[in-house]
Formats: sequence, structure tokens, C-alpha cells
Amino acid sequence: MKINGNLGLIVMTFVTLIVGIILLTTIADNNSKLSVTSTGYDDAFTGSGTCTQVTTGCIVSLTSVLNDTTTAEVVTAANYSLCNAGGNQDGIRVLDSVYVGSSLNATFIESTDCSYVADRTSRTLAGLLPLFFVIALLAVGVYGLMKSGIMDKLF
Repeated sequence: MKINGNLGLIVMTFVTLIVGIILLTTIADNNSKLSVTSTGYDDAFTGSGTCTQVTTGCIVSLTSVLNDTTTAEVVTAANYSLCNAGGNQDGIRVLDSVYVGSSLNATFIESTDCSYVADRTSRTLAGLLPLFFVIALLAVGVYGLMKSGIMDKLF
């Protein structure tokens, strides 16, 4: 094994692995943000013809809206819509004038990060990205060891 001729390859492999490990933490952290949701229960707001912000996150799915003024009447979906109050899909706009000024409660699924991936298949594939990245890093490390001749000494 010539150590001088293979020194560049060894250093390059080492640098690639270090940079890859650093990038792996970023990929894994971003991936967890894409798939985290929570359910908001009984978020009270006053019905308005304009957009009323009901959360600081993003509403992924609006489950129901209840009218507290009239003994928890379920407001039909045709009478409200999701809207952007704070720059994200975080508000509810009442479309029917009957509910304007009424005390309403909303139940919805929200994501704290507005880059939530709604499609289940895409979330699964995004979850596999760190695994594929680790396999690629492992391949780079093994290739570098094989080319430098260090593997010949081990086996």
C-alpha cells in the first residue's frame, strides 16, 4: 500500500463522510417537520365575513365548526371556508351572514410547520430519504477504503 499516493483519496473520503454526517442531521430534522400534526379542539372565535385567524400554525384539515350561540349547532361546510389570515392557511372565513358575530368553535388538524406533506406516500418516501443518504455515505466510505488499499490489510 502506497500511503503517499492514496493520501488524497483517504482525505477526500474522510471529508465526504464528515460533510455527509452533518447534512444527514439537517435532512432528518427537516423530514420530521414535514409529518408532524396536532389536533386543535374547541378553538373559540367570533364569526366574521373576513378572515379570522384561529391558530398560529397551518390548518391541514378543518373537521367541524360549531355554533356556541345556539346550543352547539353544527355549521355546515358550505357556510365557512379556510383562508390566509397571517400569511398561511390559518384562518376561517364565515360565508353565511347568519353566523357573522356568533360565537363559534372550530376543531381542526394543524401543522406547526406549514410545509406539511399531506400525501401519505410522499411522507413515507420522505421518511426513507435519510436511510438512502446513509447507504450512500456508507458506499462512499467503503469505496474509499477499497481504493486506498486499507481493506486489503484488514481482510
